[in-house]
Amino acid sequence: MELRDGWIFGAAACAPSGEKGGQPGLIPVVLTDNDNYFFLAADGGAWAQDGIEDPAAVPYADDARRMVARLLLYRAAERLRQRKQVDAAVGARWAKLLGLPRIAQATDKLGRAWGDATALVLESSGRTLAAAGSLKALRVLD
Repeated sequence: MELRDGWIFGAAACAPSGEKGGQPGLIPVVLTDNDNYFFLAADGGAWAQDGIEDPAAVPYADDARRMVARLLLYRAAERLRQRKQVDAAVGARWAKLLGLPRIAQATDKLGRAWGDATALVLESSGRTLAAAGSLKALRVLD
């Protein structure tokens, strides 16, 4: 299925792209408009690869459900007006400061998520992103 913004979801929809993955045994299941590829392995693990910068795919989530949940949360964060990102794993601290509950459906050993209707905090690969509808909401992080 191709979405309006150029994202492609599903193995059958991704197959015509010819993307084979960063290593054997990975099946492409999501292709984004900015050359990020997401794969599933035979063991059910989800992998990701920046098609421009990464020479190989890296583990992204424990399973497909968490991969999709995390992808959708990142898409939601992109649409919020205010964002703050750092190259540090500070998601738990930021979530506590913002009073955000953990989002279990998007949390595993490879990435964590917190959020509510006002803000999101996403942490993966040693990076943390906070997003909110207003700058006022993120001031507590300074």
